[in-house]
Amino acid sequence: MNSPADKIKQLAQPVLRIGFVDRFLHDRSFADLVTLCLGAFGNLVFVVFDAVLWWMNPSPWNGAMTIYFAALMVMGSLVAASTGSNGKLSWRTAAAACGVTLIALAIIVAVVMYLGIVNGYVDPPHEFLVIGVAAFTFYNAIVAIITAAKTRKGDLRQQTLLRVSIASAIGALLILEMQMFGTYAAIADPMATVIIEAISGGVGALLMLLMGCSLLRKLHIERSRSA
Repeated sequence: MNSPADKIKQLAQPVLRIGFVDRFLHDRSFADLVTLCLGAFGNLVFVVFDAVLWWMNPSPWNGAMTIYFAALMVMGSLVAASTGSNGKLSWRTAAAACGVTLIALAIIVAVVMYLGIVNGYVDPPHEFLVIGVAAFTFYNAIVAIITAAKTRKGDLRQQTLLRVSIASAIGALLILEMQMFGTYAAIADPMATVIIEAISGGVGALLMLLMGCSLLRKLHIERSRSA
């Protein structure tokens, strides 16, 4: 008697036979490039979104998040340049650049989040924007999950790509939070809003700082082994 897992595999066979899906599952470099493209699209959406908000309502928060996602796009490009047999850039150089950039972005997020809390800043209210940001936040989270599922523990290049994807998801979540507070601030407790912003911003900045430091540490260990 077939188990539920066997039945699921049988149902999935037509999908697994599709050329794109089969190559994604078995060609690691191709899978890296696909996830990079998916992540780049999500980052581009947030670059445009924050740039428009920055133009409509100049603030340190919108300006910083525009730079944040633009930096993630650059990081993704560095990883892409070091991906596959046709890579033009050393993956160690890409990992080092991404590690330093993650640390810098963590500091920027912490400072700007602090300024936003002190000045009582929230994004302009608009329920349509909340829905759109929520959709692309979910999109970025799915890309991060797919990347994590394809990442091998000892592969520093894939570890770098995973950190870029997680940083995208963190930034998207912070933007969603600011949009929700801006739209529903009238029914929220101001003190609770400040506390939640402080906790989420601090946790997000800390995670990015840890990811950047751990990436540089892994790179140092890798270089020591190959020396």
